[in-house]
Amino acid sequence: MPRLFSRALFAVVVLCSVLAYADEDDSQGTSDAFSALLSMPQAQPEGEGRWEVFAPEDFKATDEAGLIEYLSYQNADMQKVAFHGTLLQHAVRANMKDVAMWLISQGADPLATVAGFLHEPDALGLAIYMGHWSIVDALLALPVYQRLSAQQLTDRYLVQNPTSLDELLARHFAAPTGKLGSCMLKYELERGAVQQALEVDSRQLPAPGELDRYGDCQGVHPSDDQSARGSFKTVDLVAWKKLDTQMLSPIFGYLLQTLASADDVKALFASDLRRPDQPEELAKLLLPWMVARPRTSSGIDPAPLPFAVRKALAEHLPATVLSPWLADSNNLYSWLAIAAADSFEEFSWALALVPDETLTAKSVDAAHAGLQGVRSIEQRQMIWSALLQRSALRLDGQHVPRLLYAVPISLWPELFRHGYRVENTLAIEGGEQSNRPDEISDWLGRPVADLQQSWPLMTAQLPGLADSVIEKLVRPFGRKPFTCTSVSDSPRADQITNLTALIQLGAVVHPLSFPKACALNTDPTVYAQLLALGVVAPVADVASAVRFVFEPVKCNFLPSDGLLKSLLAPDEEGDYSRQLHFETVQLLDVPESDNCAMVVSGFWNMVGSVDNDDFMWGYERMNPCGDRPEVTESRFERHGAIEAVRFAGGASAGLLGLRDTQDGRRYYLAYAESGDRCSGGLAPHLLAWTKSAPYYLEEVSAYAPVAEALQAQCDLQGDLNACLDAADNSREGHSTTWDAPHDVDEFIYDTFTAQRDDYLGAVQSFDLTRLHRWGQTPVPPKWTLAAIDAVSHATLSVPEKRRRIAWLFIKPAQLKAALEKRESDEVILDLADWLPREDWRPLITALHVESTPPSVEPWSTLASEAQSSKNPKAACQFLTVAGLPCH
Repeated sequence: MPRLFSRALFAVVVLCSVLAYADEDDSQGTSDAFSALLSMPQAQPEGEGRWEVFAPEDFKATDEAGLIEYLSYQNADMQKVAFHGTLLQHAVRANMKDVAMWLISQGADPLATVAGFLHEPDALGLAIYMGHWSIVDALLALPVYQRLSAQQLTDRYLVQNPTSLDELLARHFAAPTGKLGSCMLKYELERGAVQQALEVDSRQLPAPGELDRYGDCQGVHPSDDQSARGSFKTVDLVAWKKLDTQMLSPIFGYLLQTLASADDVKALFASDLRRPDQPEELAKLLLPWMVARPRTSSGIDPAPLPFAVRKALAEHLPATVLSPWLADSNNLYSWLAIAAADSFEEFSWALALVPDETLTAKSVDAAHAGLQGVRSIEQRQMIWSALLQRSALRLDGQHVPRLLYAVPISLWPELFRHGYRVENTLAIEGGEQSNRPDEISDWLGRPVADLQQSWPLMTAQLPGLADSVIEKLVRPFGRKPFTCTSVSDSPRADQITNLTALIQLGAVVHPLSFPKACALNTDPTVYAQLLALGVVAPVADVASAVRFVFEPVKCNFLPSDGLLKSLLAPDEEGDYSRQLHFETVQLLDVPESDNCAMVVSGFWNMVGSVDNDDFMWGYERMNPCGDRPEVTESRFERHGAIEAVRFAGGASAGLLGLRDTQDGRRYYLAYAESGDRCSGGLAPHLLAWTKSAPYYLEEVSAYAPVAEALQAQCDLQGDLNACLDAADNSREGHSTTWDAPHDVDEFIYDTFTAQRDDYLGAVQSFDLTRLHRWGQTPVPPKWTLAAIDAVSHATLSVPEKRRRIAWLFIKPAQLKAALEKRESDEVILDLADWLPREDWRPLITALHVESTPPSVEPWSTLASEAQSSKNPKAACQFLTVAGLPCH
């Protein structure tokens, strides 16, 4: 039977099976009600998001009155949640006052909260958050809110929109007191709102200038949007003085972030507001504002204070305080990077305040700061001119990646005089395992004029460059499985111009071996030019003698408990922002062992990184290519422990075992992996175990002699199996041999039979000792599904079946994984035949999802299947869920 519905739809069918039978019009009416409301122009989400709905064909209204008339005929479920909110909540969000009040009159609950939204507001909280004051007034007149005191209203709803304290006070909310009052006072001070601060009934403030400034005030903080924040006004000094005299501690420190000009600084320091008397105490207050505002509650660093403000504040910092502060790497970097991103004037000022001894000790931090945030070439030229004029700057032995790329060529002589050496960068960016261009490769991609200008400087730095530079341009990376797998990775026409220029400048030509794959994927004109320049050797037309032969896997696989657990719980990194999923597993020989190793391939599912889907912003597809980074690992058991080593290069398409008859070494040929919109795929490439323990698989460079020999023997774009007289071990070949790649779930089910039989036996016999043991370890989803199915078909009494099902339902995540499997449809049909409704509640808890009312088709199909199986009870149940009549 084909897969009929997704996990989300299954959750709905389970939920509906527990509830009373629905009227046919209820489900469709609720769906149409949401579609009609969300199709209104004022109900559209913020930003670029959208609602996945279309207006019903019979809905023609253009205003709230027409919408109310349409809704009055739908008999919609007022408590139903769709698109993260109820009908009432969406009406409030859309500022539809008349619709909102009509929905309340029809039974919508104004106290229901928007789950997952900031502070989870109810209808009143949402209206306050949105600033829809006419709706606020209408809701406040309801008895449910009339029962709240003024203080209760403030305590509960002020956090929804602290900016609107005046609006709330005008509606007879109480002035905030206690902890909330302290937070609100801090909030008003930090946004420069003195009149509002005077309205707050609190005189206690936490210490200002803390990096985690919100602490217990997470719900009340100034906007991260700098344009929305207030600023210091000298005309308010009298009011500030009044507030300062009322406070237990000075407010001076809170006003620093509201300063907008040097005149503001002058006025603040000229005022008689209380501030620290000791220079050291004042410095502690000022220094955090010299680099940036304290971090926001969301972890974002807002824009720093204006340059004029920081410059004026610095005049109040003695050198005995500023110099030691700049000696800290983080402070120095922030100090210079912020200045570099602003203007050359600011950078010159900031750099002049850095002592020579600090610049010498922290040269790498200063260099990094000069690379960050600099937009224009002109600004970069000026900033690096200023840096290199400081003789205290020392760059010898320092690793500063891409410095040649960032620093204009005209300044390279000064850069080298300060000790910078290109090889320092090559040592950390190059190498066989690097898939990034190093400094030389970056340089080689520059225009010919840049190469001509910089050639004498580069050859003076690297005497052997002339002898190796041609290879650098033709082979830009150390790690080569990706090279020449497609036209985009192959030598290009624009590189011919640079090659010609380099040869004219004195680069030595050595004909390079050119893999057949490169020749096939390089534009014929470009390939002919490479041959004419003599930089590559012709590819031999005649295949070499047979050197590589197919050799099947000969090891023994021991399906241990440890290996089973490693397949079921692959993510040991504790990173909850991503989840590791394995798709395929293949068995390989491993050196010095008769037992097999497993090679598992899968992907990281980046949780929350792909789509944006929420109550306010609707649904928006974000980066479709950031969600499935591939992962390949080798795993084998040694002395009772599982050794798992991740390696580069894909193996999910399958590995073919080879023996090199020349050196006797064992290799594995990875089949080609097709690309998609997010990946260019992988060409066939060789893998081999390391030559000594600890053993792990590593890629063999496509330029290694052994790889070139294989390319000479076989056309890697052709039929590899025919060339090597081998069985098709690719995933696409659907091989059923034991050493071919297998789906992880199928492999577990078919291979770990002893563990599977023990688990199923424990469930069937309800052996509590064994069940306790299995309850402490992950269980394969298909085993859980098989156990549920076995209970349904067992010759047991219903009470005994219910005991077993209750145990199987006890772990929501495990149950959810099982019910996502393709075979779950038949299991659901069988459960519907005998399992009492009250026992389905764990399914609802495990799989509850928010969704719009489902379409009819899956349920009617299920009903047909049940009817064909002579199961009228289940058929009637699914018809009822679909909103169809059941006779």
